[in-house]
Amino acid sequence: MKRNLLLSLAIILGGIPSLRAQTASGGVFNVDSLRAAVRYLASDGLTGRRTGTAGNEDAARYLAGKFSAAGLATVPGGTGYLHRFSYLAGVTIGPRNALEVKGPDGKMIAARQGSDFSPAGFSSSGSADAPVAFAGYGITAKELSYDDYAGIDAKGKIVLIMRRSPDADNPHGDFARFEGLTAKVSNAREHGAAAIIFINQPDDSSALPSAHFDRNFTHADIPAIIARASLFDGLRNSGGESLAALQTRIDRDRKPASFVSSGFTARLRTDLSLQRQDVPNVIGMLRGHDPALNDQIIVIGGHFDHLGWGGEGSLYGGKEPSIHHGADDNASGAAGVVALADRFARMGNNGRTLIFVAFNGEEEGLLGSAALMEKPPFDASKVIAMVNMDMIGRLDTSLIVQGTGTSPLWKDLLGTTNAGRFPLKMVEDGFGPSDHSSFYSKGIPVLFFFTGLHSDYHRPSDTWEKINYP
Repeated sequence: MKRNLLLSLAIILGGIPSLRAQTASGGVFNVDSLRAAVRYLASDGLTGRRTGTAGNEDAARYLAGKFSAAGLATVPGGTGYLHRFSYLAGVTIGPRNALEVKGPDGKMIAARQGSDFSPAGFSSSGSADAPVAFAGYGITAKELSYDDYAGIDAKGKIVLIMRRSPDADNPHGDFARFEGLTAKVSNAREHGAAAIIFINQPDDSSALPSAHFDRNFTHADIPAIIARASLFDGLRNSGGESLAALQTRIDRDRKPASFVSSGFTARLRTDLSLQRQDVPNVIGMLRGHDPALNDQIIVIGGHFDHLGWGGEGSLYGGKEPSIHHGADDNASGAAGVVALADRFARMGNNGRTLIFVAFNGEEEGLLGSAALMEKPPFDASKVIAMVNMDMIGRLDTSLIVQGTGTSPLWKDLLGTTNAGRFPLKMVEDGFGPSDHSSFYSKGIPVLFFFTGLHSDYHRPSDTWEKINYP
C-alpha cells in the first residue's frame, strides 16, 4: 500500500516549481531570507543551541514563529508549536561523597573531594567498606590470553583499577578496544566487586579527571570513583612491589599482576543524582486538501540543536571553550524545513497532510525524533514517508541522498524530480546518524538529503557566511 501512496508523493514533489522560479517569487526560498534564518540560528546570541540551554529555547521559539507566520496549524498535545519531551541534562554531585583509605598500619587517610577523588559521572549512589583488590587495568580479553581477574577473588572487594591499558595511549594497540571505562565497570560488576576506584597509572602525573557525564552510560549499578594514585602508595603485593613497579611489569610483560591486599582497606560513599528537564521539538502541520488522502502523512524535518560551547561531540582542539555555531549543522536544515513549510502553505494544494518538524537533541543521540516516534502527537501508522535534511548548506560537487533503497520508487522519483539539476550520489541504506533513522526503524520509507562533511564540522568555524545559499 505504501508503494502506491508514494506514487502520489511523486506528483506532489514533481509539481514543485524550479528553485529559480521560487526565488523570483520572493517567498522563503529567497536567498536573503534563507541567509537571515541561518545567520540568526548560528549567531553568538544563541550560543550554539545546545539542548537544554537558553539559546536552544530561543531557537525553538524563533522556528515556532516561522511556522506560525507560514500559517501552519498546531498539532494537538503541545503548547502551541512546541512539543516537549524529557531530556537527561546532566548529573549533579551531591554533598555526601567520601573516601577513606586505611593501610596495614591502621592509619586512616580521609581523601578530599575534588582534589583527591571525585565520583564517576556514571556511578550509582551507594557505599562500600571492604578490602582493596588491585585488578590491574580491569581487562578480560580472552583472545589476547589476558585476564586481570584471573587468580583473585574480587567478590565483595573494592577493586582498584588503572585507567587506559598496557598500550598506554596507542589507539591502534591490541588492548585499545578494552580500555573504555564502560567495559571495565561491566567486568568488575560481573566479578562481584562491591565498588570500583579508578586511578591514573602511577607514572601518570596528569590532573584528576572530572566527573564526566555520558548520556549513554548513566547508571553503573555499582559505586565508582576516580582517585589520585598517590593515595595508594602504601599498597604492596606479597613480594613488596609497589603499584608503580607492578604497572611497569604489566606493561612490559603483557601479563596481569593482580592481588588482594592484606590489611589495606577502603571505605567510600557516592552521592549523585540525574537531572532532567523538558525540552522542545517544534512541530507544525498543513492539513491535506484531498478528503480521500488527508489522513495520510508525510513528515519533513531537520534538527535545530547543536553543540553549544563544545564538549561532548566537539572536534575542536582549542583549550578554551568556544561557541560552536552550527550553521551547516544544522541551521541549514532547519532553514530548509521552514522554507518548505512556507512554500507548501503558499501552494495550498497538498492532498496529504504534511507535518514539519524541527527536531531537538539530535546531537545527543537522535533524542527528539526518538521521543516523537515513541509518543507521537499524530497517528504514526498514517506516516507514509519521511524526508530529512541535515547539513544541506555546503553543496560543492554532489548532493548526497540516503535511504534510496527504503522504497522501490525512490530512485526513479529522484531522477525524474531532479531532472539533472544536481549531481546525485545515492545511498540505499535507511539508517544513519540523523533523525530519519528514528522513522526508518518503524518501517517508514525515508530520504535523507546531505551535502557532505567538511573541515568545519563540529567546530566553532561552522559559521553562517560559509553557507552556499543559492
